[in-house]
Amino acid sequence: MGLGENSNRQIMSKISRIQKTYLETTKKALDNSSAWLDEANYLLFEKKSYGHSYALAIFSIEETVKALVCFSVVIGSAEPEEELVEAVFKYHYDKMATLLACMQASLRYIRKNN
Repeated sequence: MGLGENSNRQIMSKISRIQKTYLETTKKALDNSSAWLDEANYLLFEKKSYGHSYALAIFSIEETVKALVCFSVVIGSAEPEEELVEAVFKYHYDKMATLLACMQASLRYIRKNN
């Protein structure tokens, strides 16, 4: 067993059942995001199918946003019952709005600290 596995087990033993569920959902969303992006790259570079590639890249971004929101529940910066948490599983607009808000917050942080 590697050092990472031991650390993961220690972390998992300290979080709630709901947090574990959201952590598992985070991983699944990131796996989905990676799969969508792989397919988008294939369509773009192998098939020169720009429109379909773009659409799959958007799906990848949406899955990444889901992962971000789910991880926010795991670390305690969001509650599972919050409207946003529920909305990112249902509505494309909310996923994109969340992405833009995260990007804006990141840019503010970078400007402030550089």
